[in-house]
Amino acid sequence: MALWRGRPYPAEGRRQRAIRRLLIAAGGRPVSTGEMMAAIFPRSPWVYWRWHCVRMSARRYAKPVLSPRSRPLLWRAKPGVLRRGEAI
Repeated sequence: MALWRGRPYPAEGRRQRAIRRLLIAAGGRPVSTGEMMAAIFPRSPWVYWRWHCVRMSARRYAKPVLSPRSRPLLWRAKPGVLRRGEAI
């Protein structure tokens, strides 16, 4: 019998958890990268590498809205995020 090494599911970090909660609170409307930055780094300066961290973390639970294009980029929750108790 094999034993599990680590978690049987992918780990969720602090940034990803904050993004998931923000997407759920938005209720299906698109969320901008700036709103995600405000939720994750409320009192820190928004330097370029933090924008990159937010975009990389957002890819787990959201997909970018590519039309119409906007700046900052808008993100829409993936279908499994808004349903409770389901894996993505």
